[in-house]
Amino acid sequence: MQPVYGRKGANCSGRAVICDSISLKVSEVGEVPIRNEKKIKNIPSTSPMHGSAGRILLTIKEGPMSNYRARLKRLIAERAVRFGEFILSSGQKSDYYVDLRLITLDPQGAYLTAKVLLEAIGADVDAVGGPTTAADPIAGAVAAVAGSEGLSVRGFMVRKEPKGHGMQKRVEGPLEPDMRVVIVDDTVTTATQMISAARAVERELGCEVKKLLCVIDRLQSAREHVEKAGYVFESVFTIEELLAEKRKESKSASQ
Repeated sequence: MQPVYGRKGANCSGRAVICDSISLKVSEVGEVPIRNEKKIKNIPSTSPMHGSAGRILLTIKEGPMSNYRARLKRLIAERAVRFGEFILSSGQKSDYYVDLRLITLDPQGAYLTAKVLLEAIGADVDAVGGPTTAADPIAGAVAAVAGSEGLSVRGFMVRKEPKGHGMQKRVEGPLEPDMRVVIVDDTVTTATQMISAARAVERELGCEVKKLLCVIDRLQSAREHVEKAGYVFESVFTIEELLAEKRKESKSASQ
């Protein structure tokens, strides 16, 4: 097993390093500070930082939150933005599509999404969740990353219809009455499902909805609908940002 060195001025901020006797590889795992001019060693094989085959998983401390956002934007543009002819969940036609589950169900993408959303939701929130199924991996990632950082943010999901058996609930998860919540979703066109989810948690549990927060706003009336319904609306990205990033990436690749 080779030691990992952290050197002042090294161009490695924001990277996770997987070390074994054969290869070095970039990944997203937890956070371990790398002290200047010090060797990292003597990590026991039972450490939670060990991955498969006994490899040590380390992450160098990140810089500003904008770094997470920039990395997430590049990742979405590279992996999730597609051009063609598509029918959206709203029934509208589009010449592009963003399959954000390629990001939110990917280890690196889920981690970056959670870090960015944790910053966006603020400190006075008890839980995050939204309309199944798109919001489910987002809520799970946020809850997991929050827990790893000593924060108490729970996840929940909201069904389109109440279950026909069991407790017959629309809202699933460890949500409790009067909690402060943020409704999350991946890519939003009209925000109809987000508004429905917000009303469900208010009605079933009396929760306080702080805001409706999506990763991508397609700029097709979501904000207007949400504000008309009486909620605060925020997005991490607009579709214009991501399409511009995709075109920049395509131009660079063709040169």
